[in-house]
Amino acid sequence: MWLLVGFTLGDHLGAPAWTVAAVARIGVAAVTRRPPSLRAVPVGPAALALSLATLVVGAASALRVERVFAIDGRGGEAAVFLAGVVGGNGMNNLPATVIALPALETHPERAWPLLLGVNLGATLWITGALSSLLWQSTTARLGAPVSARRYAAVGWRVGLPALAAALTVPLLLAG
Repeated sequence: MWLLVGFTLGDHLGAPAWTVAAVARIGVAAVTRRPPSLRAVPVGPAALALSLATLVVGAASALRVERVFAIDGRGGEAAVFLAGVVGGNGMNNLPATVIALPALETHPERAWPLLLGVNLGATLWITGALSSLLWQSTTARLGAPVSARRYAAVGWRVGLPALAAALTVPLLLAG
């Protein structure tokens, strides 16, 4: 909770996010009286997401995401949401968001549909979000591995209703 407050207030005070995160990490180390362990860093999943993000930055200009962001009305919001779902599951939610950043500059009103799409959609496949990969790595390290097949089986049962609600509720509230 304090980290969320720090990010919110830090943004208003002009403090960069990395400073807030560093202060939070120092605070945790002070409270637990243990320095951070580099062995706890999940290098594999982080390297995968960074590699995908690097690839995406190179390919972003050829993908013409602006076309989806330029669609008018609720249909445009749904299109951005679904593009976020597909992008998040196809390449991971962080690279999918990176691709959309230039289009968000000209269509900032599409930020919420994009963020909902890349994050709710990431519940469908284990590779959809870096957080899922980190979670899978942690559960395996703790002796309770979860296979990609099991994750997808649960993700589809939970994720599809969430995706349907995310598309339906705004339409019902607007009408």
